[in-house]
Amino acid sequence: MYWLNSTRFHAFELIFRMAIQTLPLILLGCTAEVFLVYGAFTSIHGWVQHSNVAYRTRPFDLVMGTSANHRWHHSVDMAEANHNYGLIVMFWDHLFGTFHSPSEYFRGKVGIGDMPTFPGTYFSQLIVPFRWKSLERTGAPEVEDDDGMEEARETA
Repeated sequence: MYWLNSTRFHAFELIFRMAIQTLPLILLGCTAEVFLVYGAFTSIHGWVQHSNVAYRTRPFDLVMGTSANHRWHHSVDMAEANHNYGLIVMFWDHLFGTFHSPSEYFRGKVGIGDMPTFPGTYFSQLIVPFRWKSLERTGAPEVEDDDGMEEARETA
């Protein structure tokens, strides 16, 4: 993970997310200055959230999408990765049971380790959500344990 990951979104996701995020602000009558502050905060928050820096931010981890808990979302282990979807706040993750913030700091690998044929070009990646199930997967990704030894994680 690194800070530029926060700028990579599918075009449809970006349009949908911006509409959902800004529509309530428009309906509340927010000024241009409020939108400027909101845009600056969400951009900086995204950079910090995706930074490759190990720090603990409890109790913020319980309510905000911090680097410490968002890192679990990017784990190559799908049992860990299917958590912490919140970009700014963790409200929906708490509500739908996808919140995951163990006391230890994430030390695993991040990425899409079980998809060796994941497309490498921008335009082919735009099509991926529409053919997600047809992507070749290798099974359980390899992860490093605390000793630095690599082992295949068993799947249940």
